[in-house]
Amino acid sequence: MEIAAMFASALMQAMVTEGWQSARNAVITLWRNRRPGEAPLVQNELDAHQAQMHQASMYGDIARAEQAIGWHWQQRAQSLLSEQPDAANELRWISHQDFSMKVHIGGTTQSQSTGGHHNNPIQVGRDYLRVTTRRSMAEQSHSPAWIKTLTWIGSLLGIVGLAIAGMPFLEAFTAEVPPGQIPDPPSFKNFGVGVVVFFVGMVTVIVAQLGRATVRHTG
Repeated sequence: MEIAAMFASALMQAMVTEGWQSARNAVITLWRNRRPGEAPLVQNELDAHQAQMHQASMYGDIARAEQAIGWHWQQRAQSLLSEQPDAANELRWISHQDFSMKVHIGGTTQSQSTGGHHNNPIQVGRDYLRVTTRRSMAEQSHSPAWIKTLTWIGSLLGIVGLAIAGMPFLEAFTAEVPPGQIPDPPSFKNFGVGVVVFFVGMVTVIVAQLGRATVRHTG
């Protein structure tokens, strides 16, 4: 059951990354080799479930979709293992792949850390940013409530701190000065307060991210 759960979890993560085609192909190949008669159905299910996961990630409802779709693929993997226990190695291999760092281009799979023949560095950087953003959104959507709360509080404090610290510069820039008069220097009375608030916000966000990493590791 542990291998089946790992497989389902890895498949759920791959569904919201640019490396989905690589994961999809690996699963289809596995079923073609192990259960050829089910391969067309598995292919259709993968496509339908990936579309559902993508839509759920866009609307912040990915946790519910993962629960239902993840359970389905865990049961499929468990059924395969019950009939063919030696399939554990292939399921384990798929579970340990980091498909989020792979991009499927023109029938080939390339790592995003290199430009490759089909990608220039700018395209690779753009793809990496999309993958990182989508994965971060997907992970954040099903993080524990306290992690979400700390992240939002920290982000809000960071914005407020920047606003307080930058207010003197904004006031000095927008102040109307009569012709021939020297403008008053900016007042930095609350500048230190803004810096402190911003720093507290950033520390709060860092604590939230460390907490999320710990939860993922222990989970």
